[in-house]
Amino acid sequence: MAGARKDGSSAFSPTRTHATRKPRMMRSALAFFQGRGNTALLDLDWQSPVGGEENMGQSVMGVQPIQLQPVDEDHRYSYEIVGGYNSNAIRVEFGTIDRQAHDLDWLVLLSFTGCQVAFLKSERSDHIFALADEDAYVYCDKDPCEECVFKCKNGFVLYLHCMRHGVFGLPLSPRGKAKR
Repeated sequence: MAGARKDGSSAFSPTRTHATRKPRMMRSALAFFQGRGNTALLDLDWQSPVGGEENMGQSVMGVQPIQLQPVDEDHRYSYEIVGGYNSNAIRVEFGTIDRQAHDLDWLVLLSFTGCQVAFLKSERSDHIFALADEDAYVYCDKDPCEECVFKCKNGFVLYLHCMRHGVFGLPLSPRGKAKR
């Protein structure tokens, strides 16, 4: 048994959550802005968007907001929640996207406690986001996750940046997964 001690009892991994109830999302969405050239900027001010609520959707400090794109046939990517209690992670697959026609730059995972950024290597067709503490919260130990009625990762969002076409968002929830 993975994570079992010599006496037969199970051990908690360092990444396993100690939360007794599902955590709340700190932020429901991320704001992206267009910088110079094809540079995309991420607003990391967790208290309020750049320039405050009244400036949402407007140019702030010389940068334009990027309109989030729905996942389309050319930018289809998928995910799987793996690992169960002690090694919870999200595996993202983007191998079906034509890397010659679409210059994929990075992935961002919005989670309960914040976000993770991964820069994509041209030779890779997937990425794994390791989860810890509150982000690793699950109701069961199924591997891979069946994304049942409990929706452990509901509120999580994956963002994929294509240098040519913008930022594409994919929510992690049973309803979001059905749309893939």
